[in-house]
Amino acid sequence: MFKVFGNAWKVPELRKRMLFTLLVIVIYRLGANVMVPFINSTAVQQMFSSAAVQGSLFGYFSMLAGDAFSQATLFALGVSPYITASIINGYAPDAIVLCEVFEGWASLLPSMLPDYTMVCATRDDGKSNRTPIAYRTDRFTLVDSGYRDVYVKYDETNNRVVTWAVLEDKMTKERLIVFGTHWEVTTEENRVKQAEMTAELIKEITAKYSGAVILAGDFNTRVGNDSYNKLAELTGYTDAVANTPGVAVDHIFFDSNKVTVSSAVIDSKHNTEYASDHLPIICDIELK
Repeated sequence: MFKVFGNAWKVPELRKRMLFTLLVIVIYRLGANVMVPFINSTAVQQMFSSAAVQGSLFGYFSMLAGDAFSQATLFALGVSPYITASIINGYAPDAIVLCEVFEGWASLLPSMLPDYTMVCATRDDGKSNRTPIAYRTDRFTLVDSGYRDVYVKYDETNNRVVTWAVLEDKMTKERLIVFGTHWEVTTEENRVKQAEMTAELIKEITAKYSGAVILAGDFNTRVGNDSYNKLAELTGYTDAVANTPGVAVDHIFFDSNKVTVSSAVIDSKHNTEYASDHLPIICDIELK
């Protein structure tokens, strides 16, 4: 073995490749021990020590990564947050619904999105709210916001909520009410119940505040499924991406009485496949 290694070392091209590989390993191991700045490492470690996470796929990945996830190290997050931030800053949307924003992402994204304010990024228990909303602070003033748990089967790792934000245009004083959610992947029956809970919350908020409504997120349901139909039936909203090629379980619903949609695009460019297992949806709207 050592003889083979020695012979390979004598070949300049192989020596360069071996040194490069060694350098990559060293850099990776350093990054796997550098903590993400401003993150509550104690809270992350407590989360990973719970039985629910240890027995989950997320806990398995952390084990394969040498517990880099549970230590909240820089390379455990990879380049996904940076690509996500570059996509958001590039399109510069007025409002964004984000899904699966875990503690590491929650600590990094605000500094990467200087033109945005995060809404309900943290839950009352101090944990990261997995489905926050972000809006451009130069465009809107936040009137009110909140979130409500809509889980049927409790998931400690990925809380299921509907987050909402009432935004007022600083120039026109028109209001936009944004709802964001991430439904369960368990059963269609559970998602039907989540559709009912989501519609009930929308009814409550829109009774208190007037304005155009957008509901977006990962619904884990496809066009025509029972939960999809139930949500459309109870709200009367239209799905902006229902007829868009490539649409799967992510949707943007809107009140067609108050909103006009000019375009809806599923972005498969700009390295989006490296940012998430879902492609971002960008929708252009006008308030009536």
